[in-house]
Order: sequence, then C-alpha cells, then structure tokens
Amino acid sequence: MMLFHTWLTFVAVNLVVSYTPGPNMLLSMSTGLLHGPRHALVTAAGLLVSMWVPMAASTAGLGVVLATSATAFQVVKWCGVGYLAWLGVKLWRAPSMMVAGDAKDAPAAPSHRSLIIQAFGVGLSNPKAIIFFTALFPQFIDPSQSFLPQMFLLAGTFSVIEFCMIMSTAAGAGTLAPWLARGDRARWINRLSGGVLVVAAILLAGVRRV
Repeated sequence: MMLFHTWLTFVAVNLVVSYTPGPNMLLSMSTGLLHGPRHALVTAAGLLVSMWVPMAASTAGLGVVLATSATAFQVVKWCGVGYLAWLGVKLWRAPSMMVAGDAKDAPAAPSHRSLIIQAFGVGLSNPKAIIFFTALFPQFIDPSQSFLPQMFLLAGTFSVIEFCMIMSTAAGAGTLAPWLARGDRARWINRLSGGVLVVAAILLAGVRRV
C-alpha cells in the first residue's frame, strides 16, 4: 500500500492544483453566486464525472509502464514539472479573474440536467485534468506495490479535494466575488497562486521515484 508520507505529498500538490483559479473554480463560483450552494452541488456532480473520464483513460496501462520503464517515469515527471511551471507563469500574467453577473440580476435557476451537462462539458474540455492525471499521478505510484489500490486511493483523494474546492468556492462566492472586485486583489491572488505553482514545479523536479 502507498506510504503515508507519499499520500500526504499528493494531498498537498492536489490542494494547490485544485484551488488554482481555472474553469472549474470559475463555474463553481458563478453557480454559487447566481443560484446558491444547492445548485452548486449539482454542478459538482457534473464536474466530478467529467474528471473521472480522463482519469480512467489516462491511467489505463499505467501500472505496467511504471513497473518496467524508468525512462517513462522520467518523461512524465518532467512533463509534470513543465506543466506546473507553465500554469504558474500563465497565472502570474493572467488578468483579474472576475465572475460575470450579480446575484441581484441572476436569471432563473436552470434545471439540474442543464447544470450537469454544462459542468460535464466544462470539466471535459479542461486540459488541466488530462495533464494532471498523466503527468502527476505516476509520481506517487510505487511500482513495487499493487497498482489498483494505489490508483483508487489517489482517485478518491482527488475527488474529495475537488468536491471540497467546488463547494467551498460556491458557498463563499457571495462574499469572495465583491471582495475580489475591489482594487487589484484578484490579480495579486493570481500572482500568489502562480508563484506557489512555480515553487511546486521546482520541488517536483527534485523528486525521485517513490
């Protein structure tokens, strides 16, 4: 089974990536601001299902590759480093992340079916998902241990953290959005998040096979 300190490292990286501003966070904030946390729960379901699709696709056959190829491990490791660094620089240079609309002018709440379809489309089109699963998951897999239990643990951990991000963002949208709108706060939050990701990339570059 996966070592506890390896799992804690994965949790830390997952928290940084999940709480990095992006399509999922923006959709969660918009839904929470316009329609409330209850509708955000439906959005969360659609986003999570969309995440499980690339998760399953990208991890098919991964255990065999990791167990037999140190080169493959290095390739995905440096893809992960490059991805985190790229995302960090992109966030640093990004304009303020604003949520369109106002709760006072919110349209009628859409049906649950519409929310799920919308969330599924946003999640499935988010390149962060497939890159995260292919570039970062492998570095927390011990090839000497059974592959499936480790994958279920990582996938379950990812799902819980992503769900917490979605719901906490939705619940706090009414307070967070007006706060971000004042001054240049959103830009500085982007820069802080970008800096954290670049540091994570540097730390990841020094990671050896776990």
